[in-house]
Amino acid sequence: MSVETHLHGDESVQARYQGDWVWCCTDRRVLRVPAAVPDEAPDTLAYDEIERVSLVAGRDVRYLVGALTAVLLATLVPALLMGLANVDVVPASALSGGLGLTALAGFVRWLRSREPYYQFQGATGPDTTTDWRLPDDEAAAAFVEAVRRRL
Repeated sequence: MSVETHLHGDESVQARYQGDWVWCCTDRRVLRVPAAVPDEAPDTLAYDEIERVSLVAGRDVRYLVGALTAVLLATLVPALLMGLANVDVVPASALSGGLGLTALAGFVRWLRSREPYYQFQGATGPDTTTDWRLPDDEAAAAFVEAVRRRL
C-alpha cells in the first residue's frame, strides 16, 4: 500500500520523497509513512500547521541534552540508591558506569552530528514536528521547495 491510498477525495500529489520515510506533498497537506511499513497510517501535517521548513546546519542538540541527562543521572541515582535504599557500592557503581558510558556515547554523537538537514517547524509548537526531518540532498531539496510553495 502506498501513501497515495491515504489521500482524501480530489487531493493530488505535488511531490514525493523516499528515504527512511516515504513523504508525499499534496495540495492540502504533507504525509509521511515509514518506508519499512508502508501500509501504516501516515503522519500528516496540514499546511496551516507548518510554520516553516528550515535548513539546519549546526549540531543536533538532542544528543547533547541526552548526554547531560545521563551525566546527571550517573551522579544522582547511585548516590540516592546507596543513601536511601541501602544498595551496595558495586551495583550502584555499575549503574553509574553504564550511565557514564551512555553520556560518553551521547557526547560523541553530538560532536559528529554536523550533517545539515531540513527541519519542519510546527506553528503549534516544536513538539509536534521534532522528528520531521529530511537529509540535505537534491531530492529532499526539491521536495522541500514544493512544500514551501504551498506555505
